[in-house]
Formats: sequence, structure tokens, C-alpha cells
Amino acid sequence: MRLGAWLVGALTILVTLFTADVLASQNEDPFLKLAQRSPDGVLKLNPALFRDLMTSKRDYDVFILYTALGARFRCVACQMVDQPFSEVARGVKASKHRNKLLMAKADAEENVDIFRMLKLHHAPVFRYYKPSNGAMDHSSEYDAILKGFNSDDIAEYLGGKLNVKIKPKTALFTPLNMFYAFSSIVSVGAFSYVGTQFSLENGLRSVAMVLAIGLVFMFTSGYMWTRIRSAPFVLQGASGPKLFADGFQSQTGIESSLLIATYAGLTLSLIFLIIIGPSIKSPMLQRLVVLLGLFGFLALFSLMIKFFTFKNGAYPYRLFL
Repeated sequence: MRLGAWLVGALTILVTLFTADVLASQNEDPFLKLAQRSPDGVLKLNPALFRDLMTSKRDYDVFILYTALGARFRCVACQMVDQPFSEVARGVKASKHRNKLLMAKADAEENVDIFRMLKLHHAPVFRYYKPSNGAMDHSSEYDAILKGFNSDDIAEYLGGKLNVKIKPKTALFTPLNMFYAFSSIVSVGAFSYVGTQFSLENGLRSVAMVLAIGLVFMFTSGYMWTRIRSAPFVLQGASGPKLFADGFQSQTGIESSLLIATYAGLTLSLIFLIIIGPSIKSPMLQRLVVLLGLFGFLALFSLMIKFFTFKNGAYPYRLFL
């Protein structure tokens, strides 16, 4: 009897919680619900959705990023603020204040009518809208040049507006994090192999050599520049992800990764040609290793030159590609 009473009580509590959750979801604002369904908590606007949002009654604030991520706009600043904006929106989505603020985005590629309606002639533009009674109220603009475009700067501005603390949240499974995880696994495996196959002295020498080469790759690939400038890992163009930023004054995170991989391949090719090839006693195998090393070096060097044409189509030099 006592066990049955416990089961009945537990079921009653579960049914009550489920009913309350269903009622809460039914009463939730449709725009907030759409934002919560997106992976980063950002509501993607179109002209009809924007008009409905601005003319509806709401008891929460709205922060909209008007941007131009399409390839034809070549808006480097838009690419730079996109990731910090998503990190702040992800933090709002994960916080208990998610019903106080809606973060949305309008891209000029699909929302030319919105830009014409608001008479916007440049991007990116941040605008903050207070709770509305159904009319498109006047908004305040966030000046990213003066106040900063990093995620912490945006979070501080929004936190001051709402009198709450907002903590930006980075996505866990980003390409950059996956690259770090893969690099860490490879490094641990390499160090473990060196430690078991060689003496301590030779192992330390090999580890120091690998670290030195890795630092050279890091500082010559633009990796530090992308970290200091908080450059996006991948750009989003009109036809999909864009790996290379236009021009030689900007760079993406994946560009640095591709350059590091290319430098590593070139170094490995030279090692095959200079060290491994001459040490092989079999003429046939030696010839094969030399040909593979030479082919790899020429192919990777051609690819590295091709990177410059991706960034600037007028680059005059080519080699095979």
C-alpha cells in the first residue's frame, strides 16, 4: 500500500509538471518560440516576419542585427560580427532571461525590402527595440565601432539594457573546436610513440623539433592574426560556406588551418627527399620515394599558389593548377 501511494504521488507530480509545461509552451510568444528552436537562438527574419514582429504587442525587448553576408556585398565587418552575435544569442537562449529578449537577424541578401523600409544603406547595423504595444516604435542603435563588436561588448550592452547579466556561449561542436581536438589527439599519440620507441634524449629532441616547427607554422599561417581579430572560422556566402576571405587584408580561421596543413605537407615532402630517400638502400624503393616526395612537393606548392588566386582572382602566377 505504501509503495502504491508513492507511485500515485510520483505520477501525479509528473502529470502536473507535464501539464504546466504544455500550458506554458502554448502561452509562449510565437516569435520567442521560433528563436528557441534555432540552434543559436537567433530568429532569421524575412519581410513578412519582420512586419509581424514590429507591429505585434510584446512584453520583451528585441535586438536585431541588420547584416549583409552575401558574397556580392563583400562585407568583412558583417562576417566579423556574425559569430559574436550568435555567441551572445546562444547565451541568452541558455539563460533564465530568455523570455526578456529576442535576438534576430535580417540579411540583405533575402531582405532588401526591410533595408528599403528602414532606409539602411550600410551594414552591419545593430538596433534595439523596447517592448511595444503594436506600433513600430523608435529604436536605439548600438554603435559597434565605439562600444566594440566582440561578444563580451555586446553582452555588456544588452545586460545594461535589461539589468541582468548575460554570458556569451560558444558552440561546442564548431569546426575550430573539432580541429583543436583532432590536433590534441594526434599530438598525444605522436608524443606517446616517440616516448616508447626512442630514448629520452632523442625523444626530447624530437618533441622540441615538432614544437618548433609547429610554432613556425602557427606564426607564418596567419593563425595569430585570426585569434587577435576574432575572425570568423568560415564565411557564409550566397551559395554556401566560403573558405577564403576576399583580398589580402582579411583572413578566415579555416584559411590558417589550410595553410598549416599545406606547410606540413611541404615539410614532409622535403623530409622524404632529403632524409628518407637517400637512406633507402633499395634502388627501386628509393626511386619511388623520391618520385612521391617530388610529386607531393610540386602539387602542394601549386595548391599554395592557388590559394592566392582564391583571395584575388587577378593574381598572375600559376603552377599546374
